[in-house]
Amino acid sequence: MVHAFASRHPALYRWRLRLYLASIFFAHIAALALLVYLLFGFPGAFRESEFFAPVYAQPVLRWSCLGLVYLTFVPLVLLRLAAAFRGLTLPLPAPAGIPLAEQDAARLFRLLAEVCRGLDIQPPNRAVLSPDRVLEVRALPRRGLLGPAERVLVAGLPLLEELSPQQFRAQLAHELSHLATHNRRFGGRVLGLRTRLRALAQAAESSAAQRRFWACQADEALADILGNLLLRISPQILPAVRQHESEADAIAGAVAGREFAAAALVRRRLAAHALTQRFREECLRGAETAPFPPADLFSERAEAARGAFSDTQVHAWLRHELDLKDDLTDSHPPLWDRLRLFGYPLESLDDFRGFLEATRAQGELGETAARYFLGESAERCREQFFREWCERQSQDWRLRFDTFEGLRRTAAEWPAAASEGSSSPATLWQIAVAIGNTESWRAARPVAQRILELDPAHGDANLLEGQLLLEDGDAAGLPFLERAMAADAASVVPACLLASRFLEARGESEAAAGYKTRAEECRRTEQALAQERAQVRATDTFCPPDCSDEVAAALLRAVERHSSHIRAAYLVKKHVPGGEKRPVHVLGIERKIFPYQNSARANRLLLRRLWEVPGLPSDLVVCVVSRSNRRLLRKWKSVPGALFWSPALERALGHPPVLAVPQAPSTAPLLREPPAAQPMPVSHTPAPVK
Repeated sequence: MVHAFASRHPALYRWRLRLYLASIFFAHIAALALLVYLLFGFPGAFRESEFFAPVYAQPVLRWSCLGLVYLTFVPLVLLRLAAAFRGLTLPLPAPAGIPLAEQDAARLFRLLAEVCRGLDIQPPNRAVLSPDRVLEVRALPRRGLLGPAERVLVAGLPLLEELSPQQFRAQLAHELSHLATHNRRFGGRVLGLRTRLRALAQAAESSAAQRRFWACQADEALADILGNLLLRISPQILPAVRQHESEADAIAGAVAGREFAAAALVRRRLAAHALTQRFREECLRGAETAPFPPADLFSERAEAARGAFSDTQVHAWLRHELDLKDDLTDSHPPLWDRLRLFGYPLESLDDFRGFLEATRAQGELGETAARYFLGESAERCREQFFREWCERQSQDWRLRFDTFEGLRRTAAEWPAAASEGSSSPATLWQIAVAIGNTESWRAARPVAQRILELDPAHGDANLLEGQLLLEDGDAAGLPFLERAMAADAASVVPACLLASRFLEARGESEAAAGYKTRAEECRRTEQALAQERAQVRATDTFCPPDCSDEVAAALLRAVERHSSHIRAAYLVKKHVPGGEKRPVHVLGIERKIFPYQNSARANRLLLRRLWEVPGLPSDLVVCVVSRSNRRLLRKWKSVPGALFWSPALERALGHPPVLAVPQAPSTAPLLREPPAAQPMPVSHTPAPVK
C-alpha cells in the first residue's frame, strides 16, 4: 500500500514521510523530557495540589506516595538517560580486514579519486580489504549518532577476483553514488539515517552480549529503543530507499557503461550461487583425505572465480532466480527490474540468451579486478586471509579428517570379518557404513548381503539392498524396502520415496501414489515429533537427568561464565516418544530481572551468550523462564536433583556444584556418521544414513 501511494503521489509521499519521521523522533525526545520533568517537579506539584492536600498532610501517606512514585520513575528515567548517553558515545566497530595503503594499491586509489571527482564528492578516508564478498562504503561515526563520520571503503577480495576491472568500476560507482546523493537527494538522506540506526542497534546488541548484568542494561535499552524505531520506520521508507537504489544504478551505468554495470550485477550473483557451494564441497572433500587444508585452496578458488561458468551453473542459478519473488521488504529492486533499467528487458529465455551473448557476463575474465588494481598485494592478502581462515577452521577440518580416518580403519576390517564369519550384524553394519562413506555404497553391498544372511529382518541392510536393486531396474528391491520399513520406522520416508520414483519411471502411477501418501503421513508424524522434542511446555513431564559427565561439565561452564545474568539453573530430562534411545535434556534458566527490561530481547541475548560456549550438545533444549511460562519453575523444582546451579548452592558447597547423574549403559552407536557434511558423496541416489 505504501509503494502504491508513493508511485501515485511521490511529492506527497515525501512530505508525509518527513512528518512521520519527525513525529517519531520528537515523540521519544518529548517522552524523555516529560519523565525528567515529572521526576524533579513531582514534589512541588504534590505539595501545592489542593486535591492531594489531605494526603500530603499525613506523613505516612505523603512518604508512601513519594516513595512509590520515585521507585517507579527513578529506574525508568535513569535507564532512558543512560541509553541516550550510550547512543551518543557508543563506538561502532571498525570493519574487519587488511588496511590498504596507496602505495600497495595505487590503481585502486586512482580509480577512487577519478570516480569521486566525477561525482563531485570527497573520496573515502581509507580503504580496507575484506575476506568476504562485499563492496560498500561505510560511514562510521566516531561516537554514536553524532559527530563527524569516517568514510571507509570495504572491498572484498573474493569479489575483486570475480569481476573484471570495468565491472568493478561499475559496482564501485554504484556504492559511491550513495555518498553523492546522501545530502542532495531525499532517498539518500533516508538511507543514510536507516544505515546509522541499524549499525548503532547492532553495535548496542553486540556490546550487551559481552557485558555483565548491570553493565549491559544501558546497551539493552538502547537496542530496544532503536529496534522499535526501525520497526516503525522501515516499512514507510522502503519506497524512497528503492528509488535511491535505482538512481545509484543509473549513475553506475552512466559512469562505467550500461553493459558493464548489467554484467557486474549478473556475474556477482552467478558467482555467489555457483562458487560458494563449490568451495564448500571442495573443503568437505579435502578434509576427508588430508589432515590440513591445502596451501593453494584460496588460489584455486580465485582461478575458478575468473574462469567461465558452465551452462549447468548458469541454468541452476537461473532456476534459483526465477523462483525468487519480488519481496517488497527488500531495499533493492529485483534483478530483472535493475536489468530493465540498463536497457535489457528480459521477457523470455531468448532475451536472457541475447543478454549473455551481448555482455558475456558468464565468460572467462581476461584480467581480474584483483590483479589489475591490487597487483602483488592481492597474493599477499590472500595468503594472510588463508592463514586466518585456517586458524578458525583447523579444528573442524581435523575433526572431519579423524572421523574419516576411523571410517577407513573400520572399512579395512571387512576382509578379516568376511573370512572369520563370527561378526555380529551390528559390527558388520558399522563396516558397511564405513565402506559406503569412504568408497561407495555399491562397494558395501557384499557386507549388506552378509548381514541379511545372519539377520533377514535387519532394517538398514534391507534398505541398502533394496535401493541398489531399484537403481539396477530390478523390481525385486521392493520387498527389501517393505522389510526395512517394517523393521525401522525411520526408514519409511526414504524407502517410500525410492519406491515411488521407481514405480513412476515404470509408469505405475497408482502404486507410486500410495507410497507417496505413506511417506507424507510418516513425514508429518516425524515433524510433529521433532517439534515436540524442540519445545518445552508447562504440561510436559520431567524426570532427573542421565547425561554424561562431559556434557554436565560443558553445561556448568556455560552457566558459570554468564552467572551474573542467571538466578538459578535446572537440568531435567523430558519424557518424549522414543526418549530411551534419544533422550531430550532441558537446561532451564531462571534469569535475573531488571525493571522496564525487554524480556524477549534479554532472553534472546542470554541464549546467544550460552550457545557461544563451546562443547554444548546439539540436541540440548535451553529454556529461559519468562512471565508466560513461570509454571515451569514449579515443575523443575519438584524434580529430585534438578537444581543444577545457583549462587546459594555454590556458597553452601564452597565450590562449583558437580552434578551426580546416573550413567546410561555404554552401547556402541549404530552408525558413525561424518559431521556436518554429505556422508555419501556418490553419483547415484545415496542410501539414507541414520
